[in-house]
Amino acid sequence: METVIDGLHKIAVPTPFLVGRVNVYLVEGPTLTLVDTGPNSGTSLDSLDRSVTSLGFDLDDIGEVVLTHQHVDHVGLARIVANRSGAPVTMPAALGPYLADWNHSADLDDEMAASVMKTNGLDGRVTQAVKQVARAYRAFGATVDAGRLISDGDSITIGSIEMTAYSRPGHSPTDTIFVCDETGLMIGGDHLLPKVSSNPVLSRVMASDGNTDTLERFQSLPAYIESLKKTREMTLGTVLPGHGDAFDDHVKLIDERLAMTDDRMEKMLASLSDGPLTALEVAGHIWGAVAAAQPFLTFSEVIGHMDILKEQNLVEETSPDNQGVIRFIQL
Repeated sequence: METVIDGLHKIAVPTPFLVGRVNVYLVEGPTLTLVDTGPNSGTSLDSLDRSVTSLGFDLDDIGEVVLTHQHVDHVGLARIVANRSGAPVTMPAALGPYLADWNHSADLDDEMAASVMKTNGLDGRVTQAVKQVARAYRAFGATVDAGRLISDGDSITIGSIEMTAYSRPGHSPTDTIFVCDETGLMIGGDHLLPKVSSNPVLSRVMASDGNTDTLERFQSLPAYIESLKKTREMTLGTVLPGHGDAFDDHVKLIDERLAMTDDRMEKMLASLSDGPLTALEVAGHIWGAVAAAQPFLTFSEVIGHMDILKEQNLVEETSPDNQGVIRFIQL
């Protein structure tokens, strides 16, 4: 736990995920506000409860919960906190219908991801195993009703800080940052992290009409690069990320992330020099055994980079073969 500035406190909540602890922020003001919550687990709830108490408050005192994006380590406890405190939950507009029926949304997420992985070379039995693992993580999320839906450019008071919400899709379709126009302080969720890249993971399109039943794949990496470029042009001060320590000089970090993307794209393109490969085979060239151990993350990376290479007319995608598997060809 750390007081970042007077009245704004970072609470690092434990998670069962490889990413480790997730940062949530308790912001004092006329309305005590919690930004993100941690996953829906007893360990996470106990840690959050103790941290809030040590700051002289109680979970019952929270007057508003604000969510940055859809991932379970950020939203899982929202319903419990809201039920305990009576606080409304403010969230990005596209997140409202998604969290209104968490299990249904998660079912569709898993179906889309499994279909993409199977079509791109992962054995059907392994795909089903990955799907079962994904189902096990579902308990860390929960359905919650939106009290307020916010869109790009909306003003919002977080605690006593006047901020503006900016949509930054990529890491997920619903990623949103909150920026104080006066000081440049940014509460960024997972849009920009200091130590690790924000994986633009396989996600479904969030339909603007609120239709959550689509299985259309969201082009995560192209959207993320566009979002990074928008954030790079902003005048920011301290950035408060969803994982890791606060940092300054967002431009330097964004330039590093963009350079890393270009480097990885070149490596993936080079892997196709000897002939067509599936996404699984490209992942094996880049990460070796890690590709098989973490198929969801590595598939997300390969598919995302192939989306960009196709946009640049450097790669094309073959039609599915007799097994329904597609390959990528260097042009």
